[in-house]
Amino acid sequence: MAFQYKGSLASSKSLMNRALIVKSHFPELNIYGQSPCDDVRGMQEALQLFKHGASEFDCGAAGTVLRFLALRLARESGEYFLTGTEQLLKRLPEDLVQVLSQLGAEVKTSDRGLKIKSYGWKVMGDALHLQAKLSSQFATAVFINAWNYPLDLFITVPKSMASMSYFKMTLKFLKQLGMQIESRGQEYRIPKNQKVTSGTYVCESDMGSNFALAAAAVLAGNIELEQFVQESVQPDIYFLEVLKKMQIEFKLSGSSLLVQQQSQFSSLSVDLNNNPDLLPVLAVLCSFAEGKSKLYGAPHLTNKESNRIETTFNLLQKAGVDCKKLEDGVLIQGQPNLPVRSFNYHCQNDHRLAMAAGLLMLKKFDIQLTKKADVNKSFPEFWNIIGLAGG
Repeated sequence: MAFQYKGSLASSKSLMNRALIVKSHFPELNIYGQSPCDDVRGMQEALQLFKHGASEFDCGAAGTVLRFLALRLARESGEYFLTGTEQLLKRLPEDLVQVLSQLGAEVKTSDRGLKIKSYGWKVMGDALHLQAKLSSQFATAVFINAWNYPLDLFITVPKSMASMSYFKMTLKFLKQLGMQIESRGQEYRIPKNQKVTSGTYVCESDMGSNFALAAAAVLAGNIELEQFVQESVQPDIYFLEVLKKMQIEFKLSGSSLLVQQQSQFSSLSVDLNNNPDLLPVLAVLCSFAEGKSKLYGAPHLTNKESNRIETTFNLLQKAGVDCKKLEDGVLIQGQPNLPVRSFNYHCQNDHRLAMAAGLLMLKKFDIQLTKKADVNKSFPEFWNIIGLAGG
């Protein structure tokens, strides 16, 4: 039986976390939006502790909290210790240590966490030279914490920075709040003493969650997503173009997106370099399409909560999908009447993989997930909305 849903979804965790960092610089900023997900709750709790003088912070499994918070803490003189889950600490990157060191901080890493001794941001040299090989979040963490800096800030970013589209989202977000940013190629200048010029920020709904529900509806549902922002700053709004390429019918009516169950749709070849997070859910959707799909251009998925290329491929294999793993994605031979299977699946603590498995469960696959709560990182309402909260 198809699930039904009409309503709005929670705010984008990416935008909420950026906005919360800005609010820590300007407490008078009013943020309109809400998100019950683990990443946003983690950021809220950490910033509250920071406000009350704490020096130790548990970032849980949230890489975003670790990166953004580290640069926020470094704006103030003091000694700080950041820790988190074993999986998060395994992903402690050189890029973060590198940018903190360029800002004059003393940084030590261990299997317990990240220790920072800061004297306030003190740029070592004429400019910050960011590596950001694994994620644009290291660049974002600098820019969202550049408010009120008493000197002009000069920053260079690599031309081949991973997830450049999310960095561009950050620039749009900051400009909405009034930050002046000058750029020439990969060189940026943020004039000194930047202040927010708007007293309010309205946070749009999460496009990754919107896509997960749209894909779920195509397979087994009927949804009307309200307060849907068609001119979203989030790169994952591209999912609408993906649906068009697959000849999946949907309707945009005012501020609502309507999607219904469909029995036939096309395969596609799509470069996901700018939208890598779409891959797990899209891969499942393509498994029921007519023809062969190629999802490519996202080698940086190997550095997410899991190696998403590997874990997505494993999920499809267990489901009996004819597929091939690529260095930057996956090839999928769709089969609209894919036979149902039963299997156990470990999501590797990856919320996107849990949602991808959820789509198969809507198609009556009997999947025993190790932890359905993995979706709480970004979309805790997911199982309730698609009618699979039991078990």
